Amino acid sequence: MIGTGARMFSPNVSMSRAMLVTVLYRLEGETEENPEFGGQGSVFSDVVKGAWYYDAVIWAAEKGIVEGYNNGAFGISDPVTREQTVAILYRYAISKEFDVSAVADLSGYTDTGDIYDWALDAMKWAVAEGIVQGRTSTNIAPKGTSTRAEVATIIMRFIEGFLD
Repeated sequence: MIGTGARMFSPNVSMSRAMLVTVLYRLEGETEENPEFGGQGSVFSDVVKGAWYYDAVIWAAEKGIVEGYNNGAFGISDPVTREQTVAILYRYAISKEFDVSAVADLSGYTDTGDIYDWALDAMKWAVAEGIVQGRTSTNIAPKGTSTRAEVATIIMRFIEGFLD
């Protein structure tokens, strides 16, 4: 991760979807050139060729790490939720062929029912691996916005658990 400006990290700023994908792209080694979808560019209506996030989003989409919204947009500036964060990281782990079979019992969290079906396996895995913890002992906050500080912690735990 890099800062949000000269000598600024902005830990309490919401992490955007584009920022998160760019962090993973850099973790992967940030290749010089990425093939585009059939040479046509982005499949997302809001992803602009040449933008700072473009290569990362194209890479992540090609690897099956990210999906867009039903309206065809990626949501580059949208704050990433906690469930989106772990779902994206889970798909990244799958793309790396890491073992994602760990499953936590989330019944101790009162808001488990708020987790979308598409994120449930990812959340169970992330909690089981110690990558994500509840915001409180009884609240996992799946719809809560991930801050840059939270994502830095999540990525650090992931690296320590899978890449060290």
